[in-house]
Amino acid sequence: MVTIELPVKVNVILNRLESKGFEAYCVGGCVRDSLRGVEPHDWDICTNATPQEVKSIFELYNYNVIETGIKHGTVTVIVDGEPFEITTFRSESSYSDHRHPDEVKFVRTLKEDLERRDFKMNSITCDCNGFLLDPYNGKFDIQHSLISCVGVPDERFQEDPLRILRAMRFASRFNYDIQLPTAISMHKNQHLLRFISVERIAEEFRKMLISDGESLKNVLCFYSDIITFLIPELHATIGFDQHNKYHKFDVWGHTLEAISKSPILPSPFETFVLRFSLLLHDVAKPHCYSQDTNGGHFYGHGIISRDISKSILERLKLSNTEKECILDLIQYHESDIAPTKKSIKRWLNKIGELKLNLLLELKEADTKAHSIIGQYERLNEIQQCKNLLQEILEEKEAFTLKDLEIDGNDLLYLGVPEGPEIRTILKELLRKVIDGELENDYNVLMEYAARM
Repeated sequence: MVTIELPVKVNVILNRLESKGFEAYCVGGCVRDSLRGVEPHDWDICTNATPQEVKSIFELYNYNVIETGIKHGTVTVIVDGEPFEITTFRSESSYSDHRHPDEVKFVRTLKEDLERRDFKMNSITCDCNGFLLDPYNGKFDIQHSLISCVGVPDERFQEDPLRILRAMRFASRFNYDIQLPTAISMHKNQHLLRFISVERIAEEFRKMLISDGESLKNVLCFYSDIITFLIPELHATIGFDQHNKYHKFDVWGHTLEAISKSPILPSPFETFVLRFSLLLHDVAKPHCYSQDTNGGHFYGHGIISRDISKSILERLKLSNTEKECILDLIQYHESDIAPTKKSIKRWLNKIGELKLNLLLELKEADTKAHSIIGQYERLNEIQQCKNLLQEILEEKEAFTLKDLEIDGNDLLYLGVPEGPEIRTILKELLRKVIDGELENDYNVLMEYAARM
């Protein structure tokens, strides 16, 4: 019999509830991840005790209890500084707005509670001894890398259409297949996503796009109709032949291939920004197409892709930081970056370390999704740029005004009057340092500034 080893704090909560005559189980992602061999980030608990009963029990033992979602049956108990959500068994009535249940009713049996869960793999529970209770056979899905709905898929997606994107996210994150009846229902009910707030949709994109590249590519390919329902601007890229010897895929195929070749970076922000930039970097190509005897061309598509993407990102209400970064990467993805220190320092001065790192990653993934013609040479240049960037950063070479060995106060000492002339002189000094015409040395810079 399969059992799960529970953390001590979780056992304390389950035992406290059971000692008062109530049922209590771990449920959802914590059980699923434990069965997958992945350490859970948090542990959710369900019980037949009402929120007030839960509150009374734990306050009796002097635990801090927070009414985080008492209307929907959830309270949070703090055990040694760690929060645990405890939710009363509940059933939910129809969803008139496809977002919120018309009525939440507390129930007394676990089976009634699990009927409302989204996917079978998320409907598994375990008791205080770690023994599984799995009425919908979610363990089978995990063992066979499957995602399938609890009950009738149409009903689950009509209750909360965001589950369509959750299924795609789980499929890409775990490299699971979505069972055919569930997949058919996802395609059928995609129109219901219009009832979901853009903030919730954007959050699912954030989680989905930081998955393994190859798995993500497959999900985006199989569910491209759902992606283009949310981002219709991408629809024209599907099947658009590039008629170019440097490309072996249509525009959408190239986009997916580039995403699959991009790495998972140190932070989720970086990975998300890189992947979303790749998703949109060629969105304007069908609008920029021209052809001559040498084949198809897409002159200026970086700038136009940036303009189209701006409206997409604003519609999805991404943060200003995300928008700025993504738009710059899209705009500059076709720009030449020479593998010289002068060029790298100029780009550092122009867009900063973070964006330049991401731009080089984008260019590398983009290049790997081209045909092999000239690919080796381009990838070699990109690697040289990465090496030079690392060298510049390690040696702390100057590429911004704050890196100069002199500042505005030194120019005031030379007799330069306060005002815009100070910044003009500093920028000229920085340009000469970046270009290698002046050494970033206090005396050298002061002497040159005095002559200026």
